[in-house]
Amino acid sequence: MSDRDAEKVATARHHRAGADEDECESPDELCDRPAEVFTFHGTEARTPAGRKGPTTVLGSARRTKGVELDEPTLPHGEPYRPLGRRAQLVTILLIIGIGTTIAGVVSGLMERSLLDDVQQGRFITPRQADDNDRRQLIVALVDGTVFIATGIFFLLWFHRAYRNLPALGGDRRYGTGWAIGGWFVPVLGAWRPKQIINDIWRESGPRTTDEYGTKDEGNKVPNLFLLWWLACLLMSALYWAATRTSWSAVTIDELLATNALFLFGDISSIVAAALAVVFVQRATSREEERARLVDLIPDDDRTSILRRKSTWVVIACLAVAVALQGGIAVASWSGSLSSESASEPEPAPGTPAGALVSDNFSTQGGWLVQDGADLTFEYVSGGYHIHLKKPGLWSSIRALPDEVESLAMDTDASAENIELKTDFFGISCLTASDESFLFGMSPDGYYTVAYDPGGDQQLEFQRLIEDSALLKFSTPNAVNRLRAECVRDGDVMKLRFLVNGKRVTETQHESSGRLVGVELFVYSEKGGTDIRFDNVFVWPVPQ
Repeated sequence: MSDRDAEKVATARHHRAGADEDECESPDELCDRPAEVFTFHGTEARTPAGRKGPTTVLGSARRTKGVELDEPTLPHGEPYRPLGRRAQLVTILLIIGIGTTIAGVVSGLMERSLLDDVQQGRFITPRQADDNDRRQLIVALVDGTVFIATGIFFLLWFHRAYRNLPALGGDRRYGTGWAIGGWFVPVLGAWRPKQIINDIWRESGPRTTDEYGTKDEGNKVPNLFLLWWLACLLMSALYWAATRTSWSAVTIDELLATNALFLFGDISSIVAAALAVVFVQRATSREEERARLVDLIPDDDRTSILRRKSTWVVIACLAVAVALQGGIAVASWSGSLSSESASEPEPAPGTPAGALVSDNFSTQGGWLVQDGADLTFEYVSGGYHIHLKKPGLWSSIRALPDEVESLAMDTDASAENIELKTDFFGISCLTASDESFLFGMSPDGYYTVAYDPGGDQQLEFQRLIEDSALLKFSTPNAVNRLRAECVRDGDVMKLRFLVNGKRVTETQHESSGRLVGVELFVYSEKGGTDIRFDNVFVWPVPQ
């Protein structure tokens, strides 16, 4: 028989001499008959004399009842490799990944709360901002490393599960390389892995053989696998969109939008990982059950683990992943990833040594820039303008580089447009407990020192001092030099206000927090007030 003809044989062909088929009543019945010779895929085997020996083909395995063949040959020449250990490792990594992603969701919600505070006008300290950035970076690095490691070992499991199909009697529509490469090809990656998932399930299912041929039983792909794949696609789309928007996000609204995309991406990632555990476990059990039914003995790779190509592929991928994550960490901490470098403001004239803040507003940076329907904060002609288009009190906050117990703040201020009888403007100092002390004045001689407890209260400040000087401070458009001093004395903050070098008033109030920032503020009763600030500096003062 030629090799070509032998491949077409579906069952063993019996060649026997001197005996009829009906001489033995059962396969196990001994009878007086010569040995039988049968052929399977071009290989001959002999049964003992006197025993009936039909062969049965199940999947890709072959066996002879009562006879063990010395050198079995699989139809496609590919061994069946066990999946259990790889499936166990992938499952553990997926569960760890769910935990790290949940930590990412919690960290993201904490960041969102911080951004909400900024949007609502509440002050956050530099330490809070730095702690948030550091926490987010650490969580992202850990989660990213686990994600990459999980992806590598999942693909190794996925590749083996697909490669096993011929040994189980199934067919592959695509080469085994697509089990890995299909995930990375643009556009095609949206459906090729799902096609391979379907093949793994269908081609490893049970089969029966009758006079009409081979039938598949129970091989419908579960809808749960489709749900998992849709979750994977949604996760990829959300992470891609979040990454793209994060590159250009500058305003609070843009940062909040980016944060929301990352949060939804994390949630879809948790769902996808949980469903992936189900898929890995069910597909592994299905292949193992199929192998048991066809009496396949797993051909585990006996090669030393250090001599396997897959081992070095995993080591190389993990090394690249760690290097990339480390590079991101170094770049983030050094500020290399910033889309634009913040310009250092030029110091104001007369700045004292050891100043915490000094700015002549010739270079934009450090103070809020915003143009909306209610107000405008902007740098104009070497000065900083706060223009209130509608009634209200608004401020621009500048964080201090270090927390201090006491400070003094100087600035030039002039009214471009103001209602003298109702409006006022000034400077304030802020504490870590979110309270602030405001020092305000109007050119007509009005002045006030007020206390704002912070929190969610709007325009709920308490006026500690409110009065008018005997003489006007200046003409409406003239420049006035304002100084505020906040000096701690135990649990009390001593407050002193000077205008144009003259002490106007002083008072004190209970306060527990260290000073963390300063403000430029404007109050307008009817709207339309426009104040220009210039040459501001802040320095620590002895208690």
